[in-house]
This record gives sequence, structure tokens and C-alpha cells, in this order.
Amino acid sequence: MNELTKDEVSTVGGWKLSGCRAQDKENLQKQIMNKDRKSSRLTRKKLDISAWTEIARKTKPTNDATFVFNRTVLLWREKVDEMAKVKFWATLNPKTSFKATWCMA
Repeated sequence: MNELTKDEVSTVGGWKLSGCRAQDKENLQKQIMNKDRKSSRLTRKKLDISAWTEIARKTKPTNDATFVFNRTVLLWREKVDEMAKVKFWATLNPKTSFKATWCMA
């Protein structure tokens, strides 16, 4: 009868090294390399107000042909732009300006 040599006997350690754990580690390394490769191609630049305004001017809303602004909506948009500034709230007189502002709403 032939006896197995030491090299022919499989061990649990050998299974771990050549088995699914090693394959999982290889797959994870490949995924990390792919993600790093993709992220290296990304470029971002900061947009300031003028860039946003230009993008807004060039982009046409999908429902622009059917939506019509009435006077109230246009006035409200102007008032919201004004209210977005700190100066508006710093100089606000609650007795007059505040009531007039919210009468449109």
C-alpha cells in the first residue's frame, strides 16, 4: 500500500490560502483598484454665482412651453431674491415691511 507524502496531504491552512478567502481578498483588491481608477478621472470645479446663472440661462425646463408665470409668482420670486440677502433681515421693520412682505403669500 502506498502512503501519502507530506506534500500530498491537504491541510485546513492550505485550503484557506488557496480557497474562497484568498479569492475574496483578490476580488476586493480588484474592486478597490477599479474604484481608485474611476475616481482618479473625476474632475470637479467650484461653481460661483455667475457660473450657476449661466447654466440656468442655458438650461430650458422641460415644461417651459406649457407653464406661464402670472404676476403674483413673478413678484413673489423677486421678493424671495430680496429676502435671501442678510441686509433685508437686518433692516426689517416688523410693523410695516414684514406685513407687506407676507401679504403677497
